[in-house]
Amino acid sequence: AFHIVARNGPKGSILYESKRDNVKAEGKRVPAATLSTSDGQPVNPTGAGNAYSGALSALLGTGSDLIEAATIATGVGAAVCEHKNLPPWNWETLERIRDARDEVREMIKTNEAG
Repeated sequence: AFHIVARNGPKGSILYESKRDNVKAEGKRVPAATLSTSDGQPVNPTGAGNAYSGALSALLGTGSDLIEAATIATGVGAAVCEHKNLPPWNWETLERIRDARDEVREMIKTNEAG
């Protein structure tokens, strides 16, 4: 299987998955997490896409499925946007990533049910 992931900034990402040479024409949308800044806007989006891609690659490389990897990677990207510089890598940041992952999972479930 191979994966194609289209990052789309504040709109989230679109995932395509294939078994061999047959790419699914319909992508699965993964929404962006809500930012936990005072106005809901990014403090500094620089590097968020790269952080997303790095987290996605690492998670896929360690056996996570595509949806799980993308939801966690979305949380990593959100955490990066919420700080002037890189976020501190501490428990608070890890909990923020987890909360963003949970929010995105719920949005995906809601979109699939609705």
